[in-house]
Amino acid sequence: MWLTSDPDTPVQEDDWDLFGAVTSMEFLQMRTGDELMDIDQLACTKPYRLSFARTLVQRMTAEQWVIEPKILEVDADGIGTAIYDIAAAGHQLTFVAFSDDVPEERRTGRLSEKRFDGMGFLCHGEVTTERLKAERESLMLRSRGRTDWETLGWTLATRSKRSFMGLVDLLASGGQPGQDAVASSGGYLFRNNGYYGNGRHGTRMWQSLPDDHPLSHPYHPEMFALYLWRQFGFDLAEEMARIRSPEAAQLQPDYKRTIGIGNSTGQGISTFLTKWPGWMHAWIGLREEAIVRASNALANKADIERARELLRRAISYLALRDGREDLYSCPDSELIGNLTDIEAKLDALVSVGGSWSPIVNWARSHCHLEAADVLHSILTETYSDLVDDLDEEFATRMNRVADVNPCQTVAELRELVSERYDWTKEWHIFPNFFYRSEEHGEQRVGIREFDDGENVETFTALCRDVANLRSDLAYFGDNKSVGLFLLSHPNHRFLVERIQTFGDDDYAEIRANLVDDSWIPAKAGRFVLSNFGMELSTAHNHRYVQGIFFQGAPLPEDLKVGREIDWIYPSV
Repeated sequence: MWLTSDPDTPVQEDDWDLFGAVTSMEFLQMRTGDELMDIDQLACTKPYRLSFARTLVQRMTAEQWVIEPKILEVDADGIGTAIYDIAAAGHQLTFVAFSDDVPEERRTGRLSEKRFDGMGFLCHGEVTTERLKAERESLMLRSRGRTDWETLGWTLATRSKRSFMGLVDLLASGGQPGQDAVASSGGYLFRNNGYYGNGRHGTRMWQSLPDDHPLSHPYHPEMFALYLWRQFGFDLAEEMARIRSPEAAQLQPDYKRTIGIGNSTGQGISTFLTKWPGWMHAWIGLREEAIVRASNALANKADIERARELLRRAISYLALRDGREDLYSCPDSELIGNLTDIEAKLDALVSVGGSWSPIVNWARSHCHLEAADVLHSILTETYSDLVDDLDEEFATRMNRVADVNPCQTVAELRELVSERYDWTKEWHIFPNFFYRSEEHGEQRVGIREFDDGENVETFTALCRDVANLRSDLAYFGDNKSVGLFLLSHPNHRFLVERIQTFGDDDYAEIRANLVDDSWIPAKAGRFVLSNFGMELSTAHNHRYVQGIFFQGAPLPEDLKVGREIDWIYPSV
């Protein structure tokens, strides 16, 4: 059971005998956009129950997906082809991985590389020899390549220099990794280099998938590709070891579960925050609602012990980071100390029959924001039965279409801008600009007045554009329509459409100037990738974030029988 402080929220009939006893309790309400939409706050976001990787695992387990290698033909260096058959909720899918061993001197770290250790595609149905050849040729063409409607996405991956070949050699000798192998390996064998779907290169758009399709949920196709690369890493290492030695060992399942898939993102992720205001509002709104539901739940003894266990597991899991800290997040020593303090406060602030709001408020006011958000995440896991139904709303909320209302008056639009975008007045200079590199297809940052490319600027200077819109509106008659205004100022069409559609959404706009020198793209990366489900993120510099997906997650043999694995903050 959960309660809120909202007087319009009905109380269940069987709760009335308790209601008189709990009316004086402290209950949490959803925070406002002014509280949440600060980049320092967003950067502290942690993966939680409804992060896309976690909901994918829940679905795969519940529906008992079957993922089996049909073909694995590689040589001793791992060069060859793997084909996986996938049976998921009555649908037949295929994953194909073209495996390579790219020489070190050919690795540039750019998305425009011609070769990757893994180049693959995920599609409907079985693949023919002709399709294999066509997809491989198109993948090699990269940005110039094309596929068709049956392909859900192209995907790229790279072996970990730190761990992959070392594991192959160990298995070939008949050995198994030692206790400290996960920490020393970085926690993954392969790392993701990108997923190209949702219409890119001719792939199927996820919005076009029927509701009963196993990958119809937003970002589940991308997360599934990551899961498949993780499994391919295990299979490839074992096969290469077998080819090299008849005495080769297979990797133990318990060790496999502790290995994830590496992922990183650069400064281009910043543009995501301004490109998709509706998505931002959906993600943050649903997350905040889940936190409120869980925090206002009435605790019992088992719930308290579950939260205590997860706090202790989180502390142990953070200790695996092996000292890899950065300048843009809470130091691990402080975070572990804060979580220890939160656990110590459990008995004093949470009682049987009481809500969790007192300890949540205490953590928010006495601990680092990251520690408070770990507690948020733990509570959504503890009360999964209260939050899981929110997952069904992602697609609906993210599918809202922006449109101009030409009949609105200029006065009404001016009032909306004044009321909802007053925060943009804080910034007056916009020294930088984002643009897509023609050479490598990556988002880069240029300096106005010095660098070329401003004519193809990516939309990120929202504060500047709102200021320009405000200025032009000031000289237009109050009673004239927005349609007439846009006939005179067509350059504002995109922004007006955005403001009219999402202006009243509390979580649509980040309160920041992305083109200021103070902007830290790594903080944006942390927020986005935590919603995807990435753990243990580390910023190697102010532009670049690296982390791990699916560490501790179940293996295909677990999914096949519906075996639920308690994999959050895994012990390795």
